[in-house]
Amino acid sequence: MAKVCFLLFLLPFISCINTNSEFKFQDSFLVSVGDSICINDKDCFFCISDNNLFYTTMYYSHEKSENKRKVDAVEFIHYSSTLYSFKSQKSSSYVVLWKIEREFTPIFNAYYINEGKLMKIGELGIYMPCDTCDTFDYSIQDIRIFQRDKEIMLSFLKDIYYMDKSTNIWTLYDAGTLKLSFNIVNGSFSNVSDPIFEIGKRQ
Repeated sequence: MAKVCFLLFLLPFISCINTNSEFKFQDSFLVSVGDSICINDKDCFFCISDNNLFYTTMYYSHEKSENKRKVDAVEFIHYSSTLYSFKSQKSSSYVVLWKIEREFTPIFNAYYINEGKLMKIGELGIYMPCDTCDTFDYSIQDIRIFQRDKEIMLSFLKDIYYMDKSTNIWTLYDAGTLKLSFNIVNGSFSNVSDPIFEIGKRQ
């Protein structure tokens, strides 16, 4: 009987281990306008600038196809930008972060790639809290990305400011308390921070 109870106790943990997959950091690529950036043998990005419209546009192609799909457009970049790729431990899917430098806080755009299909996760709206810093860049090394079933979860190892797009209000979260979720089926992106951690959220 004791063995049965012990197994029942372990079952949720075993299930969690079997269904969770981490996206591990793979590589970073400095973005140069006009250059093709391939995160693997099949998935590539291409960036162009329209000086008349003051926009920089990112395109995506699969298996080096000439048919490039428009991924995103941001105001003309006067600073450097970088692509960061994260590969799933259990599948051939990827999460890609496009970090665009700005004078104070960078922009982080996130994308999900699976079998030649790209979905935009969204703009993360994050920056590092620091009262004495000239820049508020949040380190890529402090971002963790996991997938469980149809949800991709982003968490953060250090204190972080996050802006909810629905309210445009910046909120300071303690390390590990902010959780962002992206549903790969319906494309929804939301803050799903566990209420047990709300004590750690500071306004």
